[in-house]
Amino acid sequence: MLSTAMGSKRLRLTVLWTIMLVLLGASSGLCALTGEEIIRKALDLSREIKDYTAQVTVTMDIEKADVPVRHITIYYKHPNKMHVESDSLVFVPKAAINLHSLGSMITKRSRCKLAGQKEVEGRPVYMVEVLPPEDSGRDDRLVVWVWGDRFTVHKMQTYRGGQQQFEVRWVYQQVGGKYWMPQWIIFSAPTGRLPGGKRGKVTLYFSKIEVNTGIADTVFEGK
Repeated sequence: MLSTAMGSKRLRLTVLWTIMLVLLGASSGLCALTGEEIIRKALDLSREIKDYTAQVTVTMDIEKADVPVRHITIYYKHPNKMHVESDSLVFVPKAAINLHSLGSMITKRSRCKLAGQKEVEGRPVYMVEVLPPEDSGRDDRLVVWVWGDRFTVHKMQTYRGGQQQFEVRWVYQQVGGKYWMPQWIIFSAPTGRLPGGKRGKVTLYFSKIEVNTGIADTVFEGK
């Protein structure tokens, strides 16, 4: 009797473990995100940002050029209005500042493929390849790294013909306890994409950011 009871107990435990493993497997499958879902979550973060102003310090490290540090003011209004106020000539990578532009770059390509996932300093990072339609004949692609805990874009690289065109990195700060805004943007051009066909790096440091203050359209008129 004792042997039969113990056998029955083992059978019940085996069945329970099997059910738990099946449920866990189904749960992980349901929670898995596709490349497109990851990109959309990242772009959705900017939906509530209708406008912003920011003081930006621009540092340009460009080959064969001694460019002083610039201080500018950026005005942005959704979806694509931007005005840069500066008392001297300055290079500003607008596609890196305006996530709407990033969204437009992505929608021109129709395939998002999750290419990898890893941990960086204890945080999950997704790597997503954004590719043109298979029948387009184009050889350009984006590679976008997205933090898995906040879904902010960590890094983006663009390629054409297998050659990297430029790279952008973002470091964020929270504004108003709600909005994730850039604190640092580092734009690197290893293949001469900067003005004059030069290589180099442009670093933007954001401060005094104000979000959703209702910037008037007149700020952008004639700009």
